Amino acid sequence: MQKPLKITVVIIALLVCFPLIMLALGVLSSFFSIQIETPREKVQKIIEEARDKKDIELCYKIRGRSNSVEMGECITNLAIEMRNEDLCEKIPWAQQWYGEIKEACYKDVAKSLNNPSICEKSGSYKDYCYFDIATKTNKIEVCKRMSDFLFRKNCIYKVAINTLNVKLCEQVNKIDRKDCIKEVKEGIRGEEAKRFPPDTKPDLIISNIKIPT
Repeated sequence: MQKPLKITVVIIALLVCFPLIMLALGVLSSFFSIQIETPREKVQKIIEEARDKKDIELCYKIRGRSNSVEMGECITNLAIEMRNEDLCEKIPWAQQWYGEIKEACYKDVAKSLNNPSICEKSGSYKDYCYFDIATKTNKIEVCKRMSDFLFRKNCIYKVAINTLNVKLCEQVNKIDRKDCIKEVKEGIRGEEAKRFPPDTKPDLIISNIKIPT
């Protein structure tokens, strides 16, 4: 009676331990595989070939912990080229540096496509992502998505200057509002001055430029 019981116990133990053994083997396999460093002189060639052929499998030929950034660059290039942010998920976990490289991939794709919705996936880069898109497209509503107050203020400041919109300076905090208005007015002067012939006297230009109050 005891023999079948022992066999049952052994079978149960194997069933419980088998997934753990396979997981351990997978981790070890991943660990040892990334230790095989791809020579630095080959890495750039692989990146270029992968981009030209639009083949993500070539990116996986870049091995080694010290090449993690380059593998991320390879896959990011493809994601941008193919306009597909889902490729960022294809960066192997062992090469992500705790998710940072994958988040940077989402940020770069979002910037390339001017799509602030993708910034939501960029983790710690989210506000940087919003800032770059907002100041590139001059969309104040993108600035307002930022969680960090300083980022948001600097973003609105930048868009105000880019668009020469003095009214936007009203949304900047009081400390920087005067500087914002000053820079916008100086920008308006510069743009208005371009309407006059090159040989026009400066005094005449200044007297004919209308600056918003």
